[in-house]
Amino acid sequence: MGQSCCQTERLLVNAGAFIRQFQPNRCVMSRRIQRIFLSVLALYTLSGVTIADIEVQIAHYEWPQNSSVDDVLQIPQFRSALAHYDELENAQLIIRYPGGDEGNSWAIALRNSLVSLGIPQSDILLEPASGIPETIVLIVTALSDY
Repeated sequence: MGQSCCQTERLLVNAGAFIRQFQPNRCVMSRRIQRIFLSVLALYTLSGVTIADIEVQIAHYEWPQNSSVDDVLQIPQFRSALAHYDELENAQLIIRYPGGDEGNSWAIALRNSLVSLGIPQSDILLEPASGIPETIVLIVTALSDY
């Protein structure tokens, strides 16, 4: 299957904790809506549809000019994405980058950093047009087996 039973359970527990954070007197979701939300979430999880497990943004001003691997590892969002990638089986890293030559060069530098850290290039997908000017969006997602 796409996600292990443990990952599915963790996702459902996190969704339940999110819903419970609302105090009863200020709760905007009725019990019925909560059940529907959890049912839909479980359905997507169990059906093999990939859900972005983690999505981080790295702004251009945060990117080191030298862009050596040691410098890139100093970016907290980068470390967070790497840690999450290591936790998942059959994971993929998606790099969404701003358009143009500069965005393309930046995405390639990021991919090269990931490859030099031992991540197979086949696990990395480059997608132009991050939708956010001067920002790379790095997504770590579990691939389904379908």
